[in-house]
Amino acid sequence: MFLHHLHSLQTNTLTNQIRMISPESYLISSIALETASTIMLTKTINNKMWFAPVYMGYGFSFYLFPKALQKFELSVAYTIWSGFGIIFTMVYDAMKLRKLCAMKQLMGSLLVILGIYFVNMK
Repeated sequence: MFLHHLHSLQTNTLTNQIRMISPESYLISSIALETASTIMLTKTINNKMWFAPVYMGYGFSFYLFPKALQKFELSVAYTIWSGFGIIFTMVYDAMKLRKLCAMKQLMGSLLVILGIYFVNMK
């Protein structure tokens, strides 16, 4: 009886901890996984084994994204998700190639950020 009660308390504590994860955390994690998976796509050219982590990353990203919809409207969450994915991928490319971004890329990124801002306005 005591062990059953102890197990019940542990399960409830874990469930409460999972519930405490904020929608913002789900969205940030989804963006990070999607961006990492997109960046890893370049590795699949020479080594097909990279497809497994790429697909798992995308899968977890798509699993977490709907959990962010507890707080965000779909249009807002998707704009943030895709916009930051684009910007982070561009920053990674600039760092990897060790070159400055072209003015067109910077202007495009600014437009993405402005788009995210305007979509989030009420």
